[in-house]
Amino acid sequence: MRTKQQNAIILKRRQWLLIGLLMLIVFLSTASLHFIKEQSSRHQTQNKKKTVPVVTLNDKTAESGSIEQLVNKEHPLPSNYVPSDLVDLSLKSVRPVRMRKEAAAALTKMFDAASRDGITLSANSGYRSYADQKTIFDRHVQNMGEAKANAISSKPGESEHQTGLAVDLTCAELNGDLQETFANTSAGKWVAAHAQDYGYIIRFPKGSERITGYTYEPWHLRYIGVDLAKKVKKSGLCYEAYLNKYGKQAK
Repeated sequence: MRTKQQNAIILKRRQWLLIGLLMLIVFLSTASLHFIKEQSSRHQTQNKKKTVPVVTLNDKTAESGSIEQLVNKEHPLPSNYVPSDLVDLSLKSVRPVRMRKEAAAALTKMFDAASRDGITLSANSGYRSYADQKTIFDRHVQNMGEAKANAISSKPGESEHQTGLAVDLTCAELNGDLQETFANTSAGKWVAAHAQDYGYIIRFPKGSERITGYTYEPWHLRYIGVDLAKKVKKSGLCYEAYLNKYGKQAK
């Protein structure tokens, strides 16, 4: 039979054991909270690094009509925007194509240079009105749902084609279609190597899908002028990332 002294000792040990367990629980809880907070902070930092703010060159808005204007999901054009200097493209094309005068002249020079190198290019699409783009986007939504449609096509107002400065190119090997395999054709390789010499850039390059919001389109070219196109090409960045990095110093 235990004495009162023995019972007191056992009780005290239990109390110390309980205190120890409570301290361990507090320690583990604090450590867990610290770990969660650290992981959350690291995740937020990584997300910040991945997020590229979209800016416009020299603070020009999408409505400015400048050949350098940025048009995308964050910088849409108004529904009534129509370039005032559209001309019919007198080049090999799948269908009648119109573009802004300066862009059309530059494209003509590019087609001529490609021809001298034994490359035959063909235009598939140029200027599209707000209404035209709405028809195209709505058809994609009906066929594949809005999420997928938004990755391969533009909502009305968000398409560069409305600027009259964008053109989709193709070649005989693809029967006039727009396919990612254009990049592997002799025509696609020539365009990738020389487009900037005529003021054009591949607007949605591979690896920039998260920034541009669109899948890789080796056929989609955007006219921004020779000097700027060469700088964007040399940087290896998509247009949004280039503008974000260099801003007003881009020129």
